[in-house]
Amino acid sequence: MGVGATWNETNAETVGNIVGRELRAVGLNLLLGPSLDVLHAPSPSGRADLGTRSFGGDPFWVGEMGRAYIRGVRSGSEGRVATVGKYLPGLGASDRSPEEEIATVDKSLQELRLIELPPFFAVTSGDPLSDTVDALMTAHIRYRGFQGNIRYVTPPISLHPQGLQEILAQSELVPWRTAGGLLVSDSLGVPAVQRYYSPELQAFPHRQIALDAFLAGNDLLNLSHFALNGSWEDRLRNMEDTILFFQDRYAEDDNFRMRVDQAVRRILALKGRICPEFALEQCVGQEAWLTDVGRGRSTIAQLAQDAVTLLYPSSAELALRLPRPPRADENVVIFTDAREAQDCESCAPFYLLDPQVLRDTILRTYGPGATGQISPSRVTAFTFSQLYSFLQTGTPDLELFLRDADWMIFAMLDYAPDDHPSSAALKQFLRSWTTSLETQNVVVLAFEAPYYLDTTEVSKLTAYYGLY
Repeated sequence: MGVGATWNETNAETVGNIVGRELRAVGLNLLLGPSLDVLHAPSPSGRADLGTRSFGGDPFWVGEMGRAYIRGVRSGSEGRVATVGKYLPGLGASDRSPEEEIATVDKSLQELRLIELPPFFAVTSGDPLSDTVDALMTAHIRYRGFQGNIRYVTPPISLHPQGLQEILAQSELVPWRTAGGLLVSDSLGVPAVQRYYSPELQAFPHRQIALDAFLAGNDLLNLSHFALNGSWEDRLRNMEDTILFFQDRYAEDDNFRMRVDQAVRRILALKGRICPEFALEQCVGQEAWLTDVGRGRSTIAQLAQDAVTLLYPSSAELALRLPRPPRADENVVIFTDAREAQDCESCAPFYLLDPQVLRDTILRTYGPGATGQISPSRVTAFTFSQLYSFLQTGTPDLELFLRDADWMIFAMLDYAPDDHPSSAALKQFLRSWTTSLETQNVVVLAFEAPYYLDTTEVSKLTAYYGLY
């Protein structure tokens, strides 16, 4: 979304070029991206929130940005990285995540052709050697426009041969598929798929799941999380058993063998393009390329600045509201949604936004060692968790800081109170703190998607920025 916010296709190509260059350097050759979903109706409740994964809400521009990004990946990797656009035919209208259950999109085929499908048409109709996507990932969603009278037992489009073939029969996609375009399944072990096959989660028929996905039209099967539990041993056992099952079926079933051979030809054609003559040295990274990793930092920093968006108020009104920056004698209080995350179960946790990073940046730029506009003793940083606790229980006691603040700056992520209760701190503050808002400068920096605050909440702010 940050790339989309620049409204500049060159930026999309530049980011793709960096991604392609760095993936090539470390020897990766399949990128599950870019997202081609259109954020037509944002879902800030969190149930099907795309966050910043989408380029935006305009079908034409999502397609243009996606095509430019693909062009960049291909040029940056010198053709050694394949792209997989996702999620066909689009997640933008879904009302829940595949992490919950299979969603149903109640749109006609014509409506899908107006909003969800155009980006996929855009990336499958360009120059085959530059900006045409190599593969498309199918969505675990039911679509009334393709699948008719939807019922609970109706499979998602990714597992439904008739529905998926109707999508591929769209005139804009036929040439791409005929020329060898691949279909890749989304993870076949997500909760949505588990619950479709066993609503009470009593069984995981791994053979049937893989077979259904393959016969529906997927050429590559994503067997991640391929068990009911988190046991890697169980997942690996299911993967191995599925491969042996396919091997036996290939030997015994002529129709299945034809379908496998068809998929394998598509896969080999793509592998042949990435690794000419199927030479291993063409497919792995080289030590000399590792210098490319991290080389694009300054470019990305500039792009991030270009993406900054004043969401509220207008620039003319902002000039009247904030005619000057903070003075050295004014108090600045910062609240950061300092949420922790982990890259893996055994990995060390890290902050998505460090609780001190905004304060440190302000002082580094405007403090005594720089322009001298800001006094360190007057800049205080707290977390959303501390603010939420204060609003709920009165501890820690932040009353004095809030009352004396000339500036209040909120570094916000998303709004997901079910999983992260403290993410509700800003909304609760705007609802309950009316003591001195009219005389204080309240600035919100949205470091995720920019639509989690409603119109009434935004009207209470001095300024609202999207940083993505």
